[in-house]
Amino acid sequence: TAQALLADGDTTGATERMGSTVDLARQCLVESRDVVGVLRTGTADLRSLRDISDGWAHATGRNVQVCLPAHAVDIDGARWGAATATLREGLTNISRHSTSRQVSVEVAVSDTGLRLTVIDMDPDPTVTRAPGQGGGHGLTGLTERAALLQGTLHAGQHGNGWQLRLTLPPPRSRGARP
Repeated sequence: TAQALLADGDTTGATERMGSTVDLARQCLVESRDVVGVLRTGTADLRSLRDISDGWAHATGRNVQVCLPAHAVDIDGARWGAATATLREGLTNISRHSTSRQVSVEVAVSDTGLRLTVIDMDPDPTVTRAPGQGGGHGLTGLTERAALLQGTLHAGQHGNGWQLRLTLPPPRSRGARP
């Protein structure tokens, strides 16, 4: 903690730790406002995914290439929530388990639904990363969340890297029957 660093006389480390904490608090505030907006309107603009990606890139020093639909796309809150959770999990897993400095985030929306893909591009094969702690439930929870929306989540090898892909169908019409 910053307090422990200060106690050890490491003012530079404490300052950096506090700066990271302030940045995280700001990001949480932005994301909380986004959630409140979705709850009020029932829809969210997919462009907010760029903000999440850019914030992660700034915090980690990695490059993120984000490809979103050219026009604003509003989606319902359930799909937006699944997309943002998948994006965060993908980026978090790259931070923990990959040496890749380049990440690709692609979002496609069509008549058949929404597809979000997070790929770690070109991890350095000469660098060995210790396996992560594991035991988390992130991918399991995301798979269940996708299934509740009649969608799928795929996590697996992509070239030398790894890919996380969420596919969701469009929402049913209010009058539609299962």
